Amino acid sequence: MLADADIAAAAAQIVPGVFGVSGQRCTSNTRLVVKDRVADDLLGEVVRLAEGLDVGDPLDPGVRMGPLITAAARDTVDRATGEALDGGAEALAGGEPYTSGPLAEGYFVPPSVLALPGPDLPLWRREVFGPVLAAIRADGPAHALADDSEYGLSGAIFTRDLGTALRAVDEFDVGVLHVNSNSAGADLHVPFGGEKASGFGAKEQGHAPRDFYTRTTTVYLRG
Repeated sequence: MLADADIAAAAAQIVPGVFGVSGQRCTSNTRLVVKDRVADDLLGEVVRLAEGLDVGDPLDPGVRMGPLITAAARDTVDRATGEALDGGAEALAGGEPYTSGPLAEGYFVPPSVLALPGPDLPLWRREVFGPVLAAIRADGPAHALADDSEYGLSGAIFTRDLGTALRAVDEFDVGVLHVNSNSAGADLHVPFGGEKASGFGAKEQGHAPRDFYTRTTTVYLRG
């Protein structure tokens, strides 16, 4: 998230990218690098939207976030969040397990936004596969911090500058890059796949599977 980006529009994209399907997508927004100059405004808006999400039975039309898939998944997320808080992170939203009522009896985790003191905490390095956003403020260049990961499936950049967005295409080592939209969206007609530890074999979708299953034979023929 760069300082020139539209804060309200960015927050409106980030929140569904983090909390959609309870954060259980391989392309979910899990980490946020935000320029320090706009961090308070952006995080404040993200927290406001996150706290406004109704959590409960996903068959209820008013509910916007359901449970995790298993108790083990819930416990993994709760444990990772607790470790981050013990390591100096600040819970801006959520951060604590439900302790009473129907949500405490199910596999629910509250929508959580954690401000991290730096990139060394395991929550920044590991994918917890749950509704938790880890945020770090950046004083200097943000792209190096955002790209500092063994994973490289999907990422997003928020900026109003077209030149910056085009440079991000070259600089970010990801298989899918979104500009001013959350990292969780994908269209079936374009190739999909990652780089680094997120890459395994050929990409899916689009023309990529056709290329994968095509055997090429080079033939030299003299008449």
